[in-house]
Amino acid sequence: MNFADIDFMNFKVVVQGIQTVTNAEIRVGPSRVSFNAISAAEMGYPEFVRIYVSEDASKVIIEPCSKEKSHVIPFYQEQRSEKTGEILKNAPIHIMDAGLAKGIREKMRWGKGTYHCSAIRFDERPRTLFFDLAKADNTKRKRIKTGNVLDSYPSISTLMEGMRPIALLGAHDTGNRGSHVAGRSQSTETIIEVDYHEPAPKKS
Repeated sequence: MNFADIDFMNFKVVVQGIQTVTNAEIRVGPSRVSFNAISAAEMGYPEFVRIYVSEDASKVIIEPCSKEKSHVIPFYQEQRSEKTGEILKNAPIHIMDAGLAKGIREKMRWGKGTYHCSAIRFDERPRTLFFDLAKADNTKRKRIKTGNVLDSYPSISTLMEGMRPIALLGAHDTGNRGSHVAGRSQSTETIIEVDYHEPAPKKS
């Protein structure tokens, strides 16, 4: 491999913290929307949440909310075994809203069965879960394999969009770098080329 053969535009830039690992999952059945127990754990076991659905129903966002906020939905409550009285740690949380489940299924044009979809989390909002229902399916497997994080990295060409050459002040502008008009500062910029020359040797 030679350096001249490397095209940096074909590379992507690694960005830390784009996505956080998650095992949360949403399940949309015929008459209810459910979240697995890990969803509650990753959100901090909130008693109330707010759920957002995109216009085309392909995206769902769920975030913890206080009881005082508007349009909140009861979410996590400890469930205990009727026999032993122990807390059921793996019990799913069900949102018993047939209209919501049916509306999502109709807009997504899904067939029969319960559809599963894994969550996406971001470091900027670690307690919020994002779901891309376009990737959901109705197979009986327990968990949908999450996407490859490499696909989320930006390309070099994307990062370079909007960049401009460095504007340096011309020699004739050094004394007057800008003027103020109507309360706004306006700078005069001149793009100049800079040639590099080896410095002359010092005389002894």
